[in-house]
Amino acid sequence: MSRKRLYIILMMLGLSATIACTKSDMSVPANAPTLYVPTAFTPNGDGVNDYFIVVSSAPLSYYNITIYDNNNIAVYQGNDIKKGWDGKFQGAPEPVGSYLWVINYQAEGTAVARMSGWVELIR
Repeated sequence: MSRKRLYIILMMLGLSATIACTKSDMSVPANAPTLYVPTAFTPNGDGVNDYFIVVSSAPLSYYNITIYDNNNIAVYQGNDIKKGWDGKFQGAPEPVGSYLWVINYQAEGTAVARMSGWVELIR
């Protein structure tokens, strides 16, 4: 019997997560929305966790994400938080591994926040 399993792996980034991050990892104003960033995703075409998608606790007026491979090549850049990375670069699947993400974002009435971390691409 085949059963689909949904794994939700989130890393909460915000004021409560500052203990786990260094100053170089983030610069988040006190009134900035919390971002929920997956620590892994599986772009294997099964319809479950096929995209690396960030979720915000509040609407954003500015959002930019860049994802880098191990050679420091930007494999994804986006400005729409509703669209995620499909694990491809120039149409070709990226290999399994860890990828660095850097996010700059802002909500109305707050300063620009900057965060970074790692996501694991699993197939």
